[in-house]
Amino acid sequence: LYESGKTKDFERFLKENGLDYKLQFVNVNGIHELRAAFDETEQYAPFLSLASTGTMALFLFYIWSISAFDKISFLFIDEFDAFFHYESAETIVLRLNKAKNFQTILTTHNTYLMQNKLTRPDCCFIMTEGKIANLFDSTDKEIREAHNLEKMYINGVFNG
Repeated sequence: LYESGKTKDFERFLKENGLDYKLQFVNVNGIHELRAAFDETEQYAPFLSLASTGTMALFLFYIWSISAFDKISFLFIDEFDAFFHYESAETIVLRLNKAKNFQTILTTHNTYLMQNKLTRPDCCFIMTEGKIANLFDSTDKEIREAHNLEKMYINGVFNG
C-alpha cells in the first residue's frame, strides 16, 4: 500500500464499507507502518492491531485489487464474504462487476446477494448435494428484473 501511493484511495474504499479511518504511514525503525485514527483526537495507532477480521479481509481484498487484478484473467474466491457485513459484500460484488479484464466466480451463503442488480439469474447458481443449477433453469416462473430473487428463493420458487 505504501509503495502504491494509494493510501487515500484505501481510505475511500474503507469508507464505502462503513469504516471512517484517517490513515498515514509512519517510519518505525526504517519500516513504513500504516497507522489509523478513527476519531477527532487524531491519536494514531497501528492499523493492523486495530483492524477486525472483517477489516483485515477488506484490506487483503484491496491489496489484491491494486496489485494483482490487472495480471489475472480468472478470479475464484470461496465464501468471499465470510467476515463481511452484508453491505460490504454487496460493495465488493459491485466493484468486481466493474472489472473488465477478468472473469469472477464467488461462493457465498448470503442470500442478500441474490439481486438482479448484482448478478443475472442465469449466472447465479444454487449448489446442493449432487446438483448445481442456475436460478433461471431452476424454476418454471418467469424471472423479471423487478423480481426480488432472494424472496423468491426463500419462498421455494427455485426448488424445481
